[in-house]
Amino acid sequence: MTEQKYATFTARQFADDYRLEYASYAGPRPGEWYGTFRVWKGNVKIASASLNTPCGAPGMAQTMAHNVGLSLMETDKRE
Repeated sequence: MTEQKYATFTARQFADDYRLEYASYAGPRPGEWYGTFRVWKGNVKIASASLNTPCGAPGMAQTMAHNVGLSLMETDKRE
């Protein structure tokens, strides 16, 4: 198995000790990029996923991962 090659990575800290990490990585075919994210509350990872929808650019894949991760974080805050 080959190691994922990240093109972009960003970590953002939010109020109430939430942190969102999101990135994009190259897919198996040229021109395919995928997004991945992790949501933390303190030192506990509360959500993570790699999105299975390919995008045509690293920035698009990272934005998709950001949006999904942010939605899950906001949902957790409301519960």
